[in-house]
Order: sequence, then C-alpha cells, then structure tokens
Amino acid sequence: DEAIALFRESLSIRPKDAELLYGLGVALMEKGKLAEAADLARQAVAIAPAMAKAWLLLTQVKRQTERDAELAGMEAEHAKAPQDSLARMQLSFGLGKANDDLKDYGRAFDYFAEGNAIRRKGIDYD
Repeated sequence: DEAIALFRESLSIRPKDAELLYGLGVALMEKGKLAEAADLARQAVAIAPAMAKAWLLLTQVKRQTERDAELAGMEAEHAKAPQDSLARMQLSFGLGKANDDLKDYGRAFDYFAEGNAIRRKGIDYD
C-alpha cells in the first residue's frame, strides 16, 4: 500500500512517466486490481511503445478475446525487438499468453518456445 501511494504521488508530478505507470501497474496487479493495472499498462505503452515489460504486464492482467489493435501493436514491437534481447523474450511470452487466450495454440507454442530459447541462452550451464 505504501508503494502504491508513492507511485501515485510520483505520477502526480510526472504523469507521463512510462516507468512509473508500469511500476504502479505491477503494484496494483499484485493487489488484484487488474482493470486498473491494465489501464496503466496501456498508458505506458502509449507513451513508450517499445517498453516490452509493459506489454507483458498487459497480457498478465487481461484476457485477450480478439485480434485487436493492442495485439497488433505488441506484434509490431516483437518484430522490431532485437533477436535474443530481453525485450524480445518479454514480448514472446506476452504474445504466447495472448494467443493462448485466443485458443491459437500453435502460435502460442511458437512464441513460448522463442521466449524460452532466449531465456535459456542467458543461463550459464556448466
């Protein structure tokens, strides 16, 4: 609750700060306030479309019911994200979840596989 209050206070000073919008969205998601978290994620990606973690947050707090402009926006950012980057991984997981919601399991699997392959490259095995 203290974090939420601090994020809100900070946003009163810097209302267009995508990082603050994202941070408040995460805090609200953890409190179960999913609709408000989704709204904040939408505001963050409107300001910073390449903010992959905000796209991922959006998929975590909403159920994708159709192929809409939000999904198209996330797909466009995925196409632009550098191969093997954290952003590409986050967008892959978000697109996997969105396509799973849409029952497009083949596409969901491909995105999840890509995200996991990127994650695996970042793990140093002996």
